[in-house]
Amino acid sequence: MTMKPAAFFLLVLTACLTGCDSTEVDPFENDGRYYTVYGFLDPFSVEQELRVVPIRRTLENITSVSDPQASIDAFVTTTELETQQEIVWRHTLTEVVGPDSQYVHIYRALFNPLEGRTYALRVARANGNAATAQTTVPAVNRYEATLHDITPDSLILDILVPDIEQIWNVTVNFTLLGGGVVRIDLGRPGTPTADGWRYQINLIDAYRELSNRLNGDPNGQVRLEFYGVQTTLMPPDWLVVAEGEVDVNALAQPGVASNVEGGYGYWGSLGFHLKDWFVTPEIQRRFDTQD
Repeated sequence: MTMKPAAFFLLVLTACLTGCDSTEVDPFENDGRYYTVYGFLDPFSVEQELRVVPIRRTLENITSVSDPQASIDAFVTTTELETQQEIVWRHTLTEVVGPDSQYVHIYRALFNPLEGRTYALRVARANGNAATAQTTVPAVNRYEATLHDITPDSLILDILVPDIEQIWNVTVNFTLLGGGVVRIDLGRPGTPTADGWRYQINLIDAYRELSNRLNGDPNGQVRLEFYGVQTTLMPPDWLVVAEGEVDVNALAQPGVASNVEGGYGYWGSLGFHLKDWFVTPEIQRRFDTQD
């Protein structure tokens, strides 16, 4: 599952991000904001990405690697607060895919963020002025799932993810007997409640899609060993969208939510929870005898 489309980091920022990073005295310096940053830690990727824009008087418009704006005074690090491990991010001048030749500053680092850990971001100038942010990767300590056999056409898995205000995505994972996993993407089901995020899955519907994908027949039989649910979690400081699909790329853009000190933008994280169950003979029989 692709969690972080690369095209998001190549968007050209709007005029609100203009500023100045001249060495001369500048009124923007007194505002104490030095960079706009946006992005999020992705647990499904070994390479993390961050968009960085120095606040200048003129809109960033890099059309050539030799442009003055192609260079950037920014040293980017993250520190895992629980271990004090520091990671240095590397700068890349990345070309925007589009009709016009444009480049943007993307920083990358190789690591997998760990659930429940807090990461502190620092984007610093050579003179020590910096923009900072931190995020705690969402984690699930409790998980409630109840299976309801309602009708021959409805085998409902009712799930509550306690203390989680918002999720991004849910997949049903079917492990085939003999090996192999097939993932059925359900989008973003459910709504927030006072106890956490609650959603329901009709396993019969998911099994039909599995059968159709493997056999070309929604009523075909597939032997299973496990079924499971993977829930992608969002931290509480992200703007909460109660219902419908949510675009994490759009939510990370400046002006929607902000947790950056000494700058603008948003830097967050995603987490995930995975739970598997054995496919008992009774459940396999229910799948095989669907209407």
